[in-house]
Amino acid sequence: MTIDYAALAAFGASEKLTSLVEGANIFYWDWELDVLKWFYDMHDIFLDKFFPLITHLGDAGIFWIILTVILLIIPKTRHIGLASFIALVLDVILCNGVIKPIAIRCRPGWLMFFQEGPDWIRNMDMLVSFPNDYSFPSGHTAASFASAVAIFGTLKGKYKWWGVGALCLATVIGISRLYVCVHWPTDVMAGAVVGIICGIVGWAIAKPLWKKIDEKIQARKAAKAANKTE
Repeated sequence: MTIDYAALAAFGASEKLTSLVEGANIFYWDWELDVLKWFYDMHDIFLDKFFPLITHLGDAGIFWIILTVILLIIPKTRHIGLASFIALVLDVILCNGVIKPIAIRCRPGWLMFFQEGPDWIRNMDMLVSFPNDYSFPSGHTAASFASAVAIFGTLKGKYKWWGVGALCLATVIGISRLYVCVHWPTDVMAGAVVGIICGIVGWAIAKPLWKKIDEKIQARKAAKAANKTE
């Protein structure tokens, strides 16, 4: 495809975005473009406000990071926060440190900067700013599922429904990335898979680790109690 530098200039693209577009690999299946077009045809006033709001919850994983910090602060939920923390760290390493730099995939919205881009994309008004990295996999989706799966796996009994809620939110965040046209469907699918794996591993590591930490905490409490009675 041929880069349309006039379109980049008209968009007010930064040097960073221009560099990303120039270095990106353009690959997608026709069905992915059809899916994005289906979402584009759904646009209305309500959804154009709702999905950007939802997608911003996943910016830099901020919602999940804040949730993890809160869980770590509360004594009774620290084991859940630990699982989520480990999952998010693994996600950052895999997505941003390994996969994205290898795939260097063009974001679907970037097709507006190519002369051969579909007319509906070239004439589209973006609902959110383009992230300053490549497309595959979806970092928003991966971080969301990493934390949500870790939380779901750690919760027990009636509290499992909180984990179900986290998984539902992760799913909606993934869908929002398609609605705002910053990811291909396979980006979101891959992000979900990476996130699920990180979540499972985070939970598996946190479980025995927290047991050891808790044993030390209980031992210290017992020692303090013994000292007071002497």
